[in-house]
Amino acid sequence: MHLEIILTGNISLLQDSCNLTVNYQSQVNNAIDIIWDFGDGNTSATSSGIHNYNLAGNYVVILTATNACTVTQLTQNIVVDPAFEPEIFTALTLDTCLLQLTFNHSSTNTYDQIWDFGDGNSSLDQSGLHQYSIPGTYELTFSVNNLSGCKRDTTLNLQIPEGGGDFFIPNIFTPNNDGVNDVFEVGAAGACSPERITIFNRWGNSIFETSGQNKFWDGKSNGNPVPSGVYFYVIQIGEKVYKGTVTVTY
Repeated sequence: MHLEIILTGNISLLQDSCNLTVNYQSQVNNAIDIIWDFGDGNTSATSSGIHNYNLAGNYVVILTATNACTVTQLTQNIVVDPAFEPEIFTALTLDTCLLQLTFNHSSTNTYDQIWDFGDGNSSLDQSGLHQYSIPGTYELTFSVNNLSGCKRDTTLNLQIPEGGGDFFIPNIFTPNNDGVNDVFEVGAAGACSPERITIFNRWGNSIFETSGQNKFWDGKSNGNPVPSGVYFYVIQIGEKVYKGTVTVTY
């Protein structure tokens, strides 16, 4: 007696919190054995269940049922694409003189984010500026979530060498020769010591530039005291350039 195999099967994609999986179900009559071939080198002899793929791609899934006389197959093409999984892209700039970290990310498929700066502080902002208080080694962790609650994170170590944090640029000085605050001088040492300071007036004209070992401005241009007012500075330290204003008052 010939028994015809009656075989039905179904594969549907499921999105869990992070990974795409496939849910497989079959209904078989008159079969002795069944086997699912998921197209990635893995198989299953159960009638239903969930299979996890490790890599995205196109897969041919084959359900085979057999009895003593007949082999019957169903084939289904599926696309496993973790399109909703967050991908992390960060941009960090560390100023070791000011102990400041500029952070930003352009990660994809994200709903929210958190920056853990490793010093007890954190931020929920996409981008911003974080101020460290002392030099040292900090473990920074950046985490993102998508709408499904899938979390991805990355961790890196930030090294702020000794000598940073003492960097200070005054915003006012009084060159009146009273022995107090008479010069515009950057407070720094070591690798944060300025190589050049250039001063500009309100019209953008350079009126002073440091030279040699004199890394300060005494409030004069061509040997003459400048009028009270606001002046612009450009400070060069290696490849770093700091720009701002300083007020001269008497």
